[in-house]
Amino acid sequence: MPTVNEKFKECFDLFLTKAMDEEGTPNACKIHDAFGGMDGEHHNCLGCNFADSTTLISRYLEKNDELIDIQQDFTVYILLLYLLVERIEIVFDIIQLPDTYREKHFKVFQQVRKWANFIKHPKSFILTHHPTYDFENSGTVHEQTFTETINEQFVTQFYKGHTDQADQKKANKELYNRLRK
Repeated sequence: MPTVNEKFKECFDLFLTKAMDEEGTPNACKIHDAFGGMDGEHHNCLGCNFADSTTLISRYLEKNDELIDIQQDFTVYILLLYLLVERIEIVFDIIQLPDTYREKHFKVFQQVRKWANFIKHPKSFILTHHPTYDFENSGTVHEQTFTETINEQFVTQFYKGHTDQADQKKANKELYNRLRK
């Protein structure tokens, strides 16, 4: 049965291997190489901005042994990931990366965005009273039964945002009806 800080330790280990090089430098710094290196006129804002965001996440995850509160610690983690995703997506917009390519190769960005939307814009979730926070496969056995589970499917259904206002109102009303009690 994994604990919260064990989950964060897994995230930290994965982050170190995928987002950082062997010396602990963010892989985002390789952007400098595309412009000719780290020195002089080749040093650029994109490499540094992405590296700063990567370092924020790394420093947070590094404290994994202190991260024990599911609600607080996962909320902060998701928001830190969201800040990086937002920065990357600005560049995608500038270079006009096609949506089909983004959806195929950066699906995780949409997951982060939806969870961040859930956190930033709770909608009818604000009507829940003392919700229980847990994570998948935690092994925790709960004495009470739950009428709703906020998971990936739920967040995708109610927090993805609709371009059509009528569809958005319909989804918000359904969310209200499900969470109001």
